[in-house]
Amino acid sequence: MTSETTEPLGKWVEQLFKTAFFQSDDQMANQAMDQGFSENLKVRINGSLMDRATYQQAAVRVRGSCQGVLENMEELLVTSAEHQPAGGGSVAHLLRFMMKDWKTGEEKKETAVIISTVDVSEGKRLVTEVTEVNRTWDSA
Repeated sequence: MTSETTEPLGKWVEQLFKTAFFQSDDQMANQAMDQGFSENLKVRINGSLMDRATYQQAAVRVRGSCQGVLENMEELLVTSAEHQPAGGGSVAHLLRFMMKDWKTGEEKKETAVIISTVDVSEGKRLVTEVTEVNRTWDSA
């Protein structure tokens, strides 16, 4: 997971979210959170505001109780190159994924739209804001 500004913004955010939330190595996930998300991160999920610490704690809790399986992550829209301040900007993704409860085996399908705002500090990209709207669907 690199924070260099040469990779297309949408691809960089996609890789960050895949590493932080959809692979099995907890150490790698925590490292992605530490390196890719600003200390001053603002997150809003379905209208509920949280800071970085709360967001990271929620991610750890979910990873401990469920296995997330990413089915698809599609870039919907990204800030055009001429409007990206030195590699930063905003990008929207549509995600489809499944959460499988470790204890019960219950599976829930979810769909989310995530808008990420990325700033560049000292040559490194950092996600500074995340707005997520998600919905759980019955797997039956």
